[in-house]
Amino acid sequence: MSKSFRYNDVELFYNSRDHLIGLAEVFLLDTYLASLLQEGDLVVDLGAGIGDFAILSSRRVGPEGKVIALEPNAEDYQLLKINVERNGCPNVTALNVGVAGEPGQKEISFWGKKYAFRVDTLENILARLEVRDRIDFIKMDIEGFEAEVIGGSIETVKDVDVISLELHWTKDRVDRMLRPHGFVFRPLPRRRMLAKFVASMFTHPSALFKTSLTTIAWCPTMVFSRLSETVHKDRLMTGVYVKRRA
Repeated sequence: MSKSFRYNDVELFYNSRDHLIGLAEVFLLDTYLASLLQEGDLVVDLGAGIGDFAILSSRRVGPEGKVIALEPNAEDYQLLKINVERNGCPNVTALNVGVAGEPGQKEISFWGKKYAFRVDTLENILARLEVRDRIDFIKMDIEGFEAEVIGGSIETVKDVDVISLELHWTKDRVDRMLRPHGFVFRPLPRRRMLAKFVASMFTHPSALFKTSLTTIAWCPTMVFSRLSETVHKDRLMTGVYVKRRA
């Protein structure tokens, strides 16, 4: 039985503790910096999960914007579709596919589960959707495939304004691909996350309590390490690559 999470006018169904933790990261901590989105943006959400970032983006980019949400996990994709429909997001297109350097099948272990899924190149997916506009914002939460995707789709990615992503020991590789195209990496400021955490105590106390309690019960150090960890180039880290425009 799915449970629900509320944040302002958004209600999302979820069915696992990792879903709930992801909801906290997106809505309560703004981990992927949705605050950088602008009205009318074209957003590509890689690893859309149950739709948290896609729905938040839908609200931010407005009716003139568009969000393409790609989720390879079939179970999460079903919740993604339900959440998109329930929250009235006609500007979100959801697909059950992952992105990789070439079409085929991939297998991944995630949160203790292993599953296989279909992948295709970003260019092929955009072509099928007849998307020809330049992408403004890409969010990536793709469990270590970020270097492969960026390298395989560099001709598309190089013109994006903002790439918000979680890096899985891949920062050096991604830096080498993006820096020649004018990108600068900005790690997610821990002070900003802490400020968002404190603000959520007053604006969304019940949601914060619920998600924090779940996280602490499952992994006692996760909340505190998320808010206090220092940046190391050889470890998991979150941040944005921002394009310098001439």
